[in-house]
Amino acid sequence: MSREEEVEVLESIYPELKRIDSFSGSIEISVVSDQPVKIVLTVTADKGDDKKSTVDQVDHLPPLDLYFSVPKGYPERVPPELILTCPWLPDGVLNTLHENCIDLWKDCRCECLYSIIDELQSKARGGFGVSEIAVDSKLRDIILTHNERATVREFESHSFHCAICQRRKRGNVCTRLTNCGHVFCSECLEDYYSACVEQGYVSRVVCPAPECKTPAVDFADLKKLLSPDQLDRLDRLRKKQVLESDPNTAIVCPRNFCQALIRRNPDDNLVICSDCQFAFCAVCKRSWHGYYEYCRIQEPPDELILEYIEGDESTRARIETQWGRLNMKRYATNYENDKAFREYMEKQNNRRCPKCYTPIEKSMGCNKMTCAICHTFFCFICLDILSQDNPYRHYGDPRSGCYQRLFEGMESNELDVMDALIEH
Repeated sequence: MSREEEVEVLESIYPELKRIDSFSGSIEISVVSDQPVKIVLTVTADKGDDKKSTVDQVDHLPPLDLYFSVPKGYPERVPPELILTCPWLPDGVLNTLHENCIDLWKDCRCECLYSIIDELQSKARGGFGVSEIAVDSKLRDIILTHNERATVREFESHSFHCAICQRRKRGNVCTRLTNCGHVFCSECLEDYYSACVEQGYVSRVVCPAPECKTPAVDFADLKKLLSPDQLDRLDRLRKKQVLESDPNTAIVCPRNFCQALIRRNPDDNLVICSDCQFAFCAVCKRSWHGYYEYCRIQEPPDELILEYIEGDESTRARIETQWGRLNMKRYATNYENDKAFREYMEKQNNRRCPKCYTPIEKSMGCNKMTCAICHTFFCFICLDILSQDNPYRHYGDPRSGCYQRLFEGMESNELDVMDALIEH
């Protein structure tokens, strides 16, 4: 067999082989260890000699690159020219592998490229005997990224039985749950979790396998299967579940951008959010005002209460998260009662005192009113507070909107009585 023919045969056996010219080429030797390999990153602290190590475990390592060339005189007189490169293998291991490959040629002095590749692939399945690799941060990122991508490719190339639909599916349409490793087809998981979220069964958003020992589902898995709106609803329902089960120690951060669920001391009104570090009062939900300052419970504005009354389910849920469900129901009831009372007062020709808000009914007389509670003078038409010295100046001022309207609205018999009193 000629040198060129040997390279052509190798190319037909290994589709991944890249031919450089008629007498040379390159091939990647995949490295999949039968035992997890430790990746150790050691970092020295800025101050002192303390060292901190981060250890990861991987099954797939970046490949070994083999570059080969068959010179003149091969295979009878000279060996093939070989170059072995690998970012994580020590130079001593690479040199030993190179010597072993040359020894294969020495043993036979015949065409040996296939035997060399086969020998390297065999040793690669054991990770070349390496069980631990000391790396820097850059090499660590390279190895972890390669392991993640290789694991995905391996998963997608296999088929799995889905226990939900009872069908066998390719890995590229399946999801392996991170915490427990159980595999289901993605469509089944998406439908199942969506139904649980829409119907409020948040406790069932777990691994569907009955025998699962770690049923909790990782958030990264849910993020691939549920829409942003569904994830938001799931988060609200879970917080609500915790708050209802333990209202004395669970509280939600009042900041809109945070909304973290916090465990607090029920005997202490000071709460510090573990996510955004916001210090607030557990009673009024406002910035911490100290233990000895009067705690004023803030009420929502009328616009927010009206939005709650007229809003849909999602709008109400959002407002209830901030103000509390029972509180908002009470505010909505009070708003409706106040609205009905105001409408009644307007029909009955009543007004509220502009200072103390006491309801006042006008049965007769002029539009200058005196509150029976706080003794404030005010105009029944525009509700302006009038001067204590001369309250009637308001009706004699041409710039006033109530100019010459002191007796507006009085019945004719009332005016006759007033005229008679004046003449008397």
